[in-house]
Amino acid sequence: INIKTNKMKKLNEQITYDSSTIESTLYDYKTNDLIVSFNSGASYMFNSVSETDYSIMKESESVGRSFNQIIRPYGGIKIEETNQELVK
Repeated sequence: INIKTNKMKKLNEQITYDSSTIESTLYDYKTNDLIVSFNSGASYMFNSVSETDYSIMKESESVGRSFNQIIRPYGGIKIEETNQELVK
């Protein structure tokens, strides 16, 4: 697990997982928004995720299983790709 944290103000935290389902998460401590990026390439934003639920998920033995049990019920919104390839 690779954790990058802004420790000065702890604004957000990005974690890359060794998971068959989840590639990474980005958690915003100010808004409590969580972006989950899947190995499939899809990303979803979950709003108002409590720090407790986020902590339980990121520290669990199976991130994918805890995501399904704890985070998925928040109801994510799919994030569209913003980096479109240029057509020549």
